[in-house]
Amino acid sequence: MKQLLNPNRLLYIFNTIVMGFAMVLNIKAAIPYVSFIPYMEWIKAALNAFCMILSLIIIFRPEKELLTYIVFFVEAGNAVLVGFIGIGTSLLCIGLILCFVNGDFAVHRKRKVIILSIYWVLIILTTYPVLGFTFLMFEVLGTLFALTACAALYQKLEAKLSYLLLPNETVTSSITLPPKGSTLKLSDYELSQRQIAFILGSIMQGETYDMLGKRYYVSTSVVKKDMAAACKYFGVANREALRILLLQYKLKE
Repeated sequence: MKQLLNPNRLLYIFNTIVMGFAMVLNIKAAIPYVSFIPYMEWIKAALNAFCMILSLIIIFRPEKELLTYIVFFVEAGNAVLVGFIGIGTSLLCIGLILCFVNGDFAVHRKRKVIILSIYWVLIILTTYPVLGFTFLMFEVLGTLFALTACAALYQKLEAKLSYLLLPNETVTSSITLPPKGSTLKLSDYELSQRQIAFILGSIMQGETYDMLGKRYYVSTSVVKKDMAAACKYFGVANREALRILLLQYKLKE
């Protein structure tokens, strides 16, 4: 029961209920926002039904991350089309945050950002014929504010993440590690000298990927690739999780 009702599943259970309720409202209730797009009340109801079906699938197949993104980004656009601009912007940010924490911006980042930016610009432009230029600019500024708030929050959490996550919940290592608190000699493991240097620089000295790249005369992408391989080797999801793991030991080269 605990596994069935985890926060991820509860999110989509409630989302399914909300989408069903919104679908009925779009058909029965008169929402005081008239879009210039014809048959918009039926389009909104169809989009809500579509997202409700996807949410039902995700409840039983939570590993389908692509469906998660579709739900949030489609509903973000749908909310703006209904006139709930603030809700739409919030859903957009949630979708972006989920993409980020799932590591889906690690590859083809520029392409994904461009596609999402074009999509959101087109959605925002639909408010112009109804609300005018002032509200259009308000939504642009609101979106920029929300995105910069997410970026600022990430910057604050990046340095403090080790205090917010429990190590035993982030580690699923397939290798044998010594008891916590003991010495961990990195050269005893299947790591290259460069990976060891990157790990020590990142974990012990707090150096960023850019700083490590400049120090060892390699590109930032090389540092990211080596660190990603090291994270995979130790069975963790990202650099912060690796930091949480290795801070439990006395590291040696």
